Amino acid sequence: FVVIISTSFSSISISLNKSDCYMLVITGVNNSGKSVYIKTAGLLALMVQAGIKLPAEKLVISRQLFDRVVAPYKQLESLSDNVSSHQAELMNTGAVIEQSTQKTLVLFDDNIFGKTTEVKVEMAYLYAFLKCLWEKRSFVIGATHYTTILKEIKDRIPEIQIYRIKALVKIEKKPDKV
Repeated sequence: FVVIISTSFSSISISLNKSDCYMLVITGVNNSGKSVYIKTAGLLALMVQAGIKLPAEKLVISRQLFDRVVAPYKQLESLSDNVSSHQAELMNTGAVIEQSTQKTLVLFDDNIFGKTTEVKVEMAYLYAFLKCLWEKRSFVIGATHYTTILKEIKDRIPEIQIYRIKALVKIEKKPDKV
């Protein structure tokens, strides 16, 4: 699955294959485009699945398309079911892992791991999630702010590719008042 889209205002390149890179994690500052990249990748994958022509400069699709495209999402607590938001998120993430196969595309943003009081706990959830999907050889595109753990994850999961998005900010000086 390779897509390259380029326009006058933006460009995106996505490449996933079992021999090279089937796990891609993007990191970067807030508002750098990580979530947009993930959502675009998911939309393009669904468009390919549906047979919709993509506006791409280059498109290479293997015969083996994804069996499903899944994404864990942030869940709210359920007082009637006696489930906290943290429990609901863990159950949701567990269901994604359980459903995933080697033909599944999993999209994630690190906010699915909740906001515990311990960053190390959230990083442990991220590692466990990625390790489970790696063991299943699922395709993964995700984003995280946890840059500190990414080197460790790369050491333990060699097939994972890590990209850092840098936000470009243009500040224009306001003219002095006369």
